[in-house]
Amino acid sequence: MASAVPTPEIPDSVSASSSTAVVAPTTFGRPAAEITPRSKSDDETADLTAQDAKVLAYWTPERLATAVPYESATVDTAIDQSHEDSAATPTVPEGSTPPAPPLETVTPTTCSEGTILIPNRDTASSPLATPVTNFLNTNGKLFFNGYGKENAYCAASALNTDTKRVIITASHCVYDDGAWRQNVVFVPNYNNRNADPDPVGIWTIHTLRTFNAWINNSDLTHDVGMATLNNGGDSNPRIVDAVGGHGMYWNGSHAFDVSMMI
Repeated sequence: MASAVPTPEIPDSVSASSSTAVVAPTTFGRPAAEITPRSKSDDETADLTAQDAKVLAYWTPERLATAVPYESATVDTAIDQSHEDSAATPTVPEGSTPPAPPLETVTPTTCSEGTILIPNRDTASSPLATPVTNFLNTNGKLFFNGYGKENAYCAASALNTDTKRVIITASHCVYDDGAWRQNVVFVPNYNNRNADPDPVGIWTIHTLRTFNAWINNSDLTHDVGMATLNNGGDSNPRIVDAVGGHGMYWNGSHAFDVSMMI
């Protein structure tokens, strides 16, 4: 296997000094070792390590299907404080990044057991579901814990960045109760009611990152976490190349349009 690994990228809205990143820990002997930023590069490959292969093997279809939504006690106790802090002046100027489409189209189709995504196939004769502008692909579930702990999941989304490897989620989904999450994987458009619950595959995690304000003070205004992914999925691409990526907007107006999936 090649030794190159993906860059632990820091999006423009996140300061290196205000956040901490660690190598994604596992229950197979890889600790959450803190890392320092290094130069960005788009041409780095990300072969699976032996530990990542064990994480993939752990997440059987049965374990994915029986995982439960993660409920954070830390979030409950931090809500009142976040209301007091919400009017604080931003320390980073308003800004945004654009979204990105996948390199190859993944088309929503229907089947007798639910809605699935069929990559790279002529679906002219198949009944098409209502298009959702790639939201189904770009969003997914972040699974974590395992081996002696209750398997759980959070929501996460692919984020368009220079490396095309980043996903965004809540801080408490990567760090909570004084510890980093273990055995973390991202599954775009996961739905265990579908014939194919993981239509584009599973990605392992190289690094986890969150704000120090969350780590040290459980500050809900900084309840934002990110992860840099290894190449993965069914055909080993970078995550944004496979499913597209959302743009990002920070420190602007609180009034904006939203799209809801029901």
